[in-house]
Amino acid sequence: MTKIELDLSDNVISTIKKVKETVDADIEVLIPEGSVILENSINIKLLNKQAEKYGKNLRIVTFDEAGQNLLSMLNDEVGRDRYSEVAPEERELMHERKMAPKRKLPKPDLDFIGGVNLPRISVPRINFGMGGLGKSKTAVGGGILLIATVLFVLFNFSRSVKADVNIIVHSQPLARSIQIRVDKNGLTKAPEKTLRGLAVIATENGTLTTPTTGEKLEGKRAKGKAKIYNFTDAEIELNKGDILIAKIDGKDYNYSLDDDVTVAAGTPGTNAEGEPIINSSEAEVNIVAADIGTIYNIESGSDLEVKGYKRLQVTAKTSTNITGGESKIIKTVTQADRDKLSKELTKTVTEAAQKALEGKSTNSVKVIQGTASAGETQEVFNHNLNDEADTLELMTTVTMNALAYNTVDLDKLVEDLLKDFVPENFVLSSKEKEVNTEVLGNSETTVLNSDQADLQVTIKTFVVPDISEDDIKEMLKGKDSKEAEEILGGVKNIRTYSLNLNTPLPIFRSIPTNTDNINVVIERE
Repeated sequence: MTKIELDLSDNVISTIKKVKETVDADIEVLIPEGSVILENSINIKLLNKQAEKYGKNLRIVTFDEAGQNLLSMLNDEVGRDRYSEVAPEERELMHERKMAPKRKLPKPDLDFIGGVNLPRISVPRINFGMGGLGKSKTAVGGGILLIATVLFVLFNFSRSVKADVNIIVHSQPLARSIQIRVDKNGLTKAPEKTLRGLAVIATENGTLTTPTTGEKLEGKRAKGKAKIYNFTDAEIELNKGDILIAKIDGKDYNYSLDDDVTVAAGTPGTNAEGEPIINSSEAEVNIVAADIGTIYNIESGSDLEVKGYKRLQVTAKTSTNITGGESKIIKTVTQADRDKLSKELTKTVTEAAQKALEGKSTNSVKVIQGTASAGETQEVFNHNLNDEADTLELMTTVTMNALAYNTVDLDKLVEDLLKDFVPENFVLSSKEKEVNTEVLGNSETTVLNSDQADLQVTIKTFVVPDISEDDIKEMLKGKDSKEAEEILGGVKNIRTYSLNLNTPLPIFRSIPTNTDNINVVIERE
């Protein structure tokens, strides 16, 4: 069987973890006096239930009298001896320790200081007889001077006397686990177990650039002149925008008339064989390519078709070079570019803001993990959608909010919550106190956000007798060493004490009247 000895700081959660990690299936758990686990039976039942889940056979032992009663009650409920009381011999040792009488440490030998035997000082006796008046005056004057000198020396020696008092008092461990709620809009109140919350804000910004992915074709249309030839005996009118077609590399490319034009009817005539023909008439007109690109740049004399007419009726040729056509691909801003930048940069800046919030924790202010929430987010792009640009830049500013508390407020709340557990004539130790907080998270019964958060606070400390160092000094000042020891021996709840006089002469065996020369140290056992 493996034995697990718990500390006062162990709660039911840490104990379950220890049981789970133990290899042995048979385990004895020793719970110390004052443990938070013994506050109610739910903790014991939960510990037992989880042990069965892990296949562990658990046996629980405690020295705590209230805990033993609790275990006995649970044994009656389950009908078996799962929970054990402390062994009788161990109980006797505990009783003897509590009932042990006060003992005092050996008092120092004032005749032996610093390893050197000091002689007793005796003041010479002076005879004030009246025989020999002249001589007696001189003797009296010398005697008075000697007495004054001795008294002056003794006075200064007495001022250098110091007393060291070391007191060891009875102490009792005190451990409790309490659930509290931190509320940004609330106040610190022990009855409600609420702690005043603090709003913490962090603002971070960042900049990110990405290449644009949009494309569009941009350029100029070719321009020039063309002649229209009319082979009919009727006048032909063409309007601005009518189409002329050129065959380039086997493909049709359109040009449009840039002006209205009228071509006169052809004139009758004969050919070389004497056959009748119609001599064409012509008219020149400005034309422009239907689209951008260098493909529309063609030479003078290139054949063109007039859309809507047969070649035997109407035809056309370029009368000048058609030039000026050009094209290029332009990079543009797309919505995908904006979305990509926004997602990546917001994530980076948000993480930086969260880290900045964590950095706001100090010795006096603690930021609660898990309470960070996004506040305002601002985005500024350097280009609009569909703008011509090779790159797109975004500047993002993120504000994060979190909940924190003041450690001084927490200490005050803990003291108020523990008052009911402090025995009469005892106080909480101010020198040894551990306060640990655990965030409970979001559940059906707990909350965790930037306005409220539930914490499990575990306190481990000691209660010591309500004895003040200043009160001890006042009681001892001016008392002789024997009387001082009687006073110390009569102070309630003192286990042992020592009294040492640091004096240059053994004749000074009293505690100094000046409390600044009394050093009192109170320590717990």
